[in-house]
Amino acid sequence: MCFNVPCNDGQVRVRCLRHVAGYEPINELKEKRMIKSKSSAVIVMGMLSLALAGCQPKEGPAEKAGKAVDQSISNAGAQIEKAGDKLQGAARDAQK
Repeated sequence: MCFNVPCNDGQVRVRCLRHVAGYEPINELKEKRMIKSKSSAVIVMGMLSLALAGCQPKEGPAEKAGKAVDQSISNAGAQIEKAGDKLQGAARDAQK
């Protein structure tokens, strides 16, 4: 906000309120509040994510059983591959 100010030398100068000490336009105040609220939101989200990351549940009996089943299926697959390789080797030997 600007206005005309008469000076001692008889001239009129334009002065703006932003040059007056302690004056901040309403838009700048809103902007500062918005920056503070955004930074506060970022801090809260960071703290919440850290808190949730530390709350890893321990394995229950069903999860342990599921891992055991996965491991046994993996072992069975490896045994089947070995048997297939042996059969291929035997078939090659038989063709000779």
